[in-house]
Amino acid sequence: MFTMSTMYFGKLCLEQLPLLVFEIICEYLPDKSLRSLSLTSRFCHAASSRRRFEHVHLKVRTPERSLQSLQRWDLMLSSGGRKGYLRRLQVAGTLYDLPPEGDEEEEYGEHYDHNDLESGFGDMEWLLRPRQSEARTTRVPDRQQWEGFWTRLAHLISQLGNLTDLFFACKRDMPPILLSTLHQHHSACRLHTDFYISSPTPSDELVLTESTCLYNVHCYEYNYDHIDHPDRRAVKYMMVERLPKLEHMCANLIGVPKRPLRSFSVSSQGKKGNLKSLTVKKDINAELLGEWDRHTRLEVLESLRLPYVMNRPLLDLATNLARDGKFRSLRRLELGHGFYTTILSCPDMGKALGLFLEAIPPQLEHVDFMGVVDDHSISSLLRYHGSTLRKLRLDSYRSRLMDDLDEPFTISPYVENIVELCPNLQVLEILTLRTEGDQEEVATYRTLGKLPKLQRLSLILDCSQRRVCWTDQVSPTEDMGGLEVSLPNIRKMLVNSALDEHLAVSIFKAISSSSLQWLKLSIVGAGNFGSGIQPEDEKLLFGWISRSWICEKVAGDGSEEDKIEVKEVGKRARIEVGKILDKKGLHPDSARIWDRIWPRRLEDWKEDWSSFPLYSEN
Repeated sequence: MFTMSTMYFGKLCLEQLPLLVFEIICEYLPDKSLRSLSLTSRFCHAASSRRRFEHVHLKVRTPERSLQSLQRWDLMLSSGGRKGYLRRLQVAGTLYDLPPEGDEEEEYGEHYDHNDLESGFGDMEWLLRPRQSEARTTRVPDRQQWEGFWTRLAHLISQLGNLTDLFFACKRDMPPILLSTLHQHHSACRLHTDFYISSPTPSDELVLTESTCLYNVHCYEYNYDHIDHPDRRAVKYMMVERLPKLEHMCANLIGVPKRPLRSFSVSSQGKKGNLKSLTVKKDINAELLGEWDRHTRLEVLESLRLPYVMNRPLLDLATNLARDGKFRSLRRLELGHGFYTTILSCPDMGKALGLFLEAIPPQLEHVDFMGVVDDHSISSLLRYHGSTLRKLRLDSYRSRLMDDLDEPFTISPYVENIVELCPNLQVLEILTLRTEGDQEEVATYRTLGKLPKLQRLSLILDCSQRRVCWTDQVSPTEDMGGLEVSLPNIRKMLVNSALDEHLAVSIFKAISSSSLQWLKLSIVGAGNFGSGIQPEDEKLLFGWISRSWICEKVAGDGSEEDKIEVKEVGKRARIEVGKILDKKGLHPDSARIWDRIWPRRLEDWKEDWSSFPLYSEN
């Protein structure tokens, strides 16, 4: 047991360490612990400064608010040599005054990874991702109002002697004054930014295509016509001929194209780029993948993300390229399809994906499959790449929306295979079935707890009952959106959909893994009986009880056990649902079913319920 004397002596020993040694210790502390340490004493505050100020996020809104924020940061960084600590500067936001959006910071924080920033393996797309409200706006900002801010920001950038990364994502192209400052004072700095390709693009905005600092770019293309604009050639020149430092590119197409995009139709003159990360969203086909092969060396590509565009001809070409050694360096793979008819029109899609996985050298570390999951793809993935996987996401919910599928596909039967074949897995996201917390559901949680290195787990709990509308009803029924559903099925749906804080903690404890630090639980399919129709009253009711949670393990101080901190995700939207329910009230049919499950004890029925407990042998 610690006494006052030993604690006091320990404090003296800690503060007697050389400042350089203490700074190195701070490099290994989590962000929360680092902030707590900085408030302990002046010595700890000084020792943690280098780490606390190595990454600065400058939020951009209106010219006045942005300039005030910049002045505060400039004043803060001017003391104690902190400008020398700053290595990564993030300038992000919108040039308009928009209200905050719900859980934006929670979602950003979920994807933030210092290791990705340091290694360069991650394409850091989340840092360049606009909020939904920013993406919807079409107003053009007044450039003259922003000149003072950009000039002041350029002056600050010129004073940052150790700047290694500059992130610029302000829903516009980077101002020329910032580019020239970066080239003049930080030629070795890595630039991460957006590039908006319009038709035609002003010549001053094409300066970015000549930036020797450009390292990571997110391209947006707006206009689709039959004219081969110089902008598309500029993107090709930027990627291939001019910018040897460019390693990460995301091509995002906005709108519905009139024809397949052909941005790289100009001859590359025998010179190829060296992209390490390539993300293509929306339309891409086998022909366009062949063009990418002609303009960048796929042999050095480490990350390939095609999240919405998977089709059979594309898979066949990718398989042939892999057999020719084109994807010999690939470590991250994300595949998905954007249309629910893909599996129906190509039943052997999973088999084709399995052949592609078998052709890739067994070295994949990060895999993300959305809607292309079946027995063939999972088996090939686990057999050929299971031993090297560190991050795995298997989202099969898209395929579950297809009425023509005889049985919904679930990952639950493959959990034991994942545990057996993926010993190095650290991050996992899968869809599993909610079965009223019965013995089978609890067994799935306990099996996941056997993963020896699992640190972060996201479980998408599926409550849907898609086959109900085809079954013969032998029990009393209720009208659910024009669909006669038996009362036992309605009860089962409500029990599965109800996820409160106590059940979230019980699931975390059921997994019972010493390595697990973070768990996210979310509900899908609440109220889905297979008809595709759900009345507004039932939708609000399920929206109230189907909650999402994040459980995080917090280490004790040595004398106490580890604690579990629980935080609700999407609480703001759920409160708005509650306000609507207060105004409209509970529908009589829904109230009758509700009272059978949760007999009322309180006047406010919305708070008078709890999740059903998990199965226990006791």
